[in-house]
Amino acid sequence: MKKVTLRLRHHFDAAHLLEKYKGDCGRLHGHRWTITVFAKGIVKSDGMLIDFTTIKNEINKLDHQFLNDMLKFNPTAENIAIHLLAKFETTYPEIDFKVRLYETPNASVEVRSEGW
Repeated sequence: MKKVTLRLRHHFDAAHLLEKYKGDCGRLHGHRWTITVFAKGIVKSDGMLIDFTTIKNEINKLDHQFLNDMLKFNPTAENIAIHLLAKFETTYPEIDFKVRLYETPNASVEVRSEGW
């Protein structure tokens, strides 16, 4: 059996503010967040590692949301990426994931499973 690496690039639009931040990002603002999810593992008998739609559906839960109301943590790029990674790892423990989240075209954060 061969290991494969899948890559999905997607985006969502959402607003947030950074709690206790003294600067522009402490005020309400929005982003078109771009995310790339990498999944690495063994292809199942159906020929897929994971359905692209499954990944998109999890990301789309954040689309057009005020992230401070929706999430139970300070919605920094780092925390959002960690949150999404945890969702993927919990649902698919047999797959290793890497999440790269762009807040702007030039600013991103990356988090990965231990096995990556």
